[in-house]
Amino acid sequence: MASYARMRGFKDILIMDFDIDGGTVDEIAKRIMAEKPDVIGFTCLTPRFPAILEISRRCKNYSPNVKIVLGGPHVNGVTVDILNDTAVDFGMTGESEETFTELLEAILTNPD
Repeated sequence: MASYARMRGFKDILIMDFDIDGGTVDEIAKRIMAEKPDVIGFTCLTPRFPAILEISRRCKNYSPNVKIVLGGPHVNGVTVDILNDTAVDFGMTGESEETFTELLEAILTNPD
């Protein structure tokens, strides 16, 4: 997704791998928010969903206007459930490189 977005002109993209970098939920949220993102995207596997949801909540506490996008297998299986939490703004299902890029364009053009 990052490569596709870069090809479409989005150059300021950072990828973090928390399996490699590690840290607590709070440390991860602080690292993310230190970059001052407008949009945060997570690949969400079902076992990681509770931690991703908590990281998302903490990121929203730092910056309520940041947009949180979830994609991946968990979202494909339980799309409606992920949107029941105010920490998640958008869910992407299936192969969504084009859709994600269109969403980025829409968010950055009209952030409200």
